[in-house]
Amino acid sequence: MAKRRSASKQLTDETSKERMPRRKGRFLRRLIVLGLLFVGAVAVAPLLIANSPLRDTLLNWQMPVGGWRIQCERVGLSWTGSQSLANAAILDPAGNPLVTIESLVVERSLLGLALQPRNLGTVRIVKPTAYVATRPEGSNIEDFLAAVEKQQSTASEEPSSVSQAPPSVNLEIVEGTLRGLDTVSNVQWSLEQINLTANFGAPDGKISADGKGVVAGNETEPESRVKFRVMPAENGEQQLDLLAEGVRLEAFSPWLSRLLGESKLAGITTLDAHATWSAAAEGVVAIKTWGRSETSNLLLTLPALKGDQLRAERLVVPWKLAFADGVFNAEELKLDCDWAKLDVRGTLALADLQSASLTHLPKRDLEVSGNVSLAKLAKMLPVTLQIREGVRVDSGDVELQANSGERDGKFTWLAKVSLANLRGQDRGRAIEWQEPLELSAAWVESSAGPRLDRVTLASQFAHGDFTTTDNRVEGEFQLDLDRLTQELGQFVDLAGIEARGTATGKLTLTASEGDAFAASADVTLSELVVSQQEKLLWEEPQLSVKLQAVGSAAQLTPKTVSTGSLELRGSRDALTVKLLAPIDLTNRGPWSVEI
Repeated sequence: MAKRRSASKQLTDETSKERMPRRKGRFLRRLIVLGLLFVGAVAVAPLLIANSPLRDTLLNWQMPVGGWRIQCERVGLSWTGSQSLANAAILDPAGNPLVTIESLVVERSLLGLALQPRNLGTVRIVKPTAYVATRPEGSNIEDFLAAVEKQQSTASEEPSSVSQAPPSVNLEIVEGTLRGLDTVSNVQWSLEQINLTANFGAPDGKISADGKGVVAGNETEPESRVKFRVMPAENGEQQLDLLAEGVRLEAFSPWLSRLLGESKLAGITTLDAHATWSAAAEGVVAIKTWGRSETSNLLLTLPALKGDQLRAERLVVPWKLAFADGVFNAEELKLDCDWAKLDVRGTLALADLQSASLTHLPKRDLEVSGNVSLAKLAKMLPVTLQIREGVRVDSGDVELQANSGERDGKFTWLAKVSLANLRGQDRGRAIEWQEPLELSAAWVESSAGPRLDRVTLASQFAHGDFTTTDNRVEGEFQLDLDRLTQELGQFVDLAGIEARGTATGKLTLTASEGDAFAASADVTLSELVVSQQEKLLWEEPQLSVKLQAVGSAAQLTPKTVSTGSLELRGSRDALTVKLLAPIDLTNRGPWSVEI
């Protein structure tokens, strides 16, 4: 019996030993099948994604919310080959296209991108078209960028502490187009035949690019061309070379209106521009630029021109500038047109322009010189220059010079304006002012800001020299009364009054504590003859005039007079006038005087 059980157990053990290899083989086969199925699924996943609704989900995964979306007709994905999109578009919430693309090809495989995600390889975009629609408060491009920025800010509450280098990509754009439309003026423009090759993400951070395009023409104006190149330069800098021929300026009107208010810009310009830039100390970008622009048939309207139109048949601007940390340094900046020639050299900060006034002059080494045709400006800008109705300016030259810098231990600002060869008419009456009139002024730095230090006047009929301190103005003057009445009579109706003789005098205005002031004038008139319609009114070999006044003032400008006297003394007669009661110079009213 025992032997029979022993034999049965032995048989069972042998059977179990035979079944174990069979089970292991079955499990191994199943594992291989699952592996093959997984590999197959992974292998065909790109094909499945490219031809299923999952394609649109992945394409729009990182698109900003609010209705922005990517629409694509066909997608090609491959683990070992290139990736592609065909007939794709980025649409705004209203369904209008922002960008359309005939085809986009990324030459790297999915496997390569997975192993090196920061290396995109060569990206080739064929016949892309970008649409720019501007309006007074913005544009569709700005709408998209704002939506992207909002999406990125809400994607993660905490920014990543690990900074990543920008991806490396070789970009090729073939037969691209940029179309613009201003929805206010309905002005349309387009840049076509855009071909671009660019390299981004180099180990040294440098960018290289080479591109060109054609600005479409119309029935009256031919097409124009634009070329540019970006390349590494010496000393670790980057350089941009830009050549634009026959570019119409209407396309920039919407952007100018955004900056300065409702404006209009027109004309055709040719531009040869160059620039280099590099990261200076503490991350500040230093830029140097030089070149030349030439514009024909320029038209400019601005809110400051009050409806007037500034025009120039030809405007040439050569420049050589440097910019860093908000400060411009002009080695050369010139403007040459049919109504002005200007030359600017020196330094100026952007903040200085925003706050510039006679009480806040920029403390920079700066020099400005040039001349302006008053006749041409008066014809173009009658409202801006406040030309009275009936007045016509036929000729007139204005020369100006201004400079600022350290002089004799003080920072000083100097300005000089000269007017000559003025001719015209005032309601049919001829105006002619051939002799030059020069006016110059100087300001010096003080604890309270720029202070007017000296003013001089020089002409054929008048000379004056006045100096100021913090609380005092004084000066001397000389007048040729004959020439003065002749010149003034061209602008003011003197009712036939004529005067001959000379006048010399001295003026003094002193401010004391508070707002009090004291003024005095001592004038001597020699060989004085006054007549009207050839009828003698007054003849005096010598007349002395003395004035004394005390009152209140604001910034050396008299507002009230509390006491005052006037004395006229000739060779035979004398006249004295005294003020009996204070007067307010800001209001019209009777004066109480004693004669």
